[in-house]
Amino acid sequence: MRSLFLGRRCSSTLLERIQKLTPADIDPKTRRPSKPVDDAYFIEKTEPLPVKDALRSIMHDFSLLRCLRTSTNESDIVLSLQLSLTDKQRSKLPKSAKIVLFPFPFKEPRRILAIVPEPMIDQTREDFGADIVGSEAIIPEILDDTYEVDIDFDVIIAHMELSKEITGLRKKLEKLYPIKGKRTLGDDIENMIQHHKYGQFYLYSHAEPVFETEVGTTEMPVEKIEENIFTMVERIESDCKLLVPKEKLIVDCCLNCFELLPQYVQLDSLRK
Repeated sequence: MRSLFLGRRCSSTLLERIQKLTPADIDPKTRRPSKPVDDAYFIEKTEPLPVKDALRSIMHDFSLLRCLRTSTNESDIVLSLQLSLTDKQRSKLPKSAKIVLFPFPFKEPRRILAIVPEPMIDQTREDFGADIVGSEAIIPEILDDTYEVDIDFDVIIAHMELSKEITGLRKKLEKLYPIKGKRTLGDDIENMIQHHKYGQFYLYSHAEPVFETEVGTTEMPVEKIEENIFTMVERIESDCKLLVPKEKLIVDCCLNCFELLPQYVQLDSLRK
């Protein structure tokens, strides 16, 4: 079922339809026709569909919307999950933002400054994709603002071998200072760069049992968004594995996009 049905409006035809209504056609609770008689109508809730069909429905409705509003740009598709978590259980969820690396990233990549041993400089720049790379010699340049956060780079990572050499940056970088817990200090430079360059932040709500995050855009193929949804659901189940069994964690799911009515999704289709 679509969130919006459009047809050619004709007042005489509509009047005929209304005149032909019988008491059996009227819903006693709402005192309205149980089936639409107009050519354009809204529904309150969409029928749950398998995730791929739900995405196709969203894409179809958004294409209709763009026909009506030609200035409408691409829009994010948001995954919304109702979680079966009590107040006490939600208080145990991570309080700070976490990062998930989707198989098909769609956000603007972050700029990475990497501090690595001298022999790794070329490989880190050319093969691993860091935007700015240096060894010990780059540390004074960060201190004197030759390279500035938010202007030249968004995230700074460092190789474990240089953990002692970078201690002078602690006061300068504050929350951006490389540490193991944030995966900005370690030996696997390639994975660290991919994680922070293309990873997407997500955050749990402690006020209500609802989780929402973007999983794609209307310009992406349905199959890629579907893979991102599978990845996000798997991550949420992992985060909550000590709180609720994954089979009981998600009690409702829908996809939101711009001003369209939410498209509900069959829960058994959220996993591969």
